[in-house]
Amino acid sequence: MANRQSAARLKESPISYVSELERKGDTSSLTTENSELKLRLQAMEQQAELHDALNEALKKEIERLKFATGEIMAPTDSYNLGMHHIPYNHSPMLSPKPYRRPVHGLEDV
Repeated sequence: MANRQSAARLKESPISYVSELERKGDTSSLTTENSELKLRLQAMEQQAELHDALNEALKKEIERLKFATGEIMAPTDSYNLGMHHIPYNHSPMLSPKPYRRPVHGLEDV
């Protein structure tokens, strides 16, 4: 009986040894994959930071252009109360006549 148990252990040893080697091999490939995924994640995080910075710069440029075109007021222009948005239509009927110096002896018609 002891011989049978000993033989069974010897038979199990190579099988468990091979299983252990396979498991370690899987662990090694998983470690490599994990490292690769960490690098990809780091690259994606850097790319997201660059996109955020570019987005912020573009927002500032849009605000600058809106200010330059008069679409928005600067804080110092708040006294205008937005009046620069109302278009000015010059009507010749409402404009005053230009001043003419009276000529002696002639009446202004």
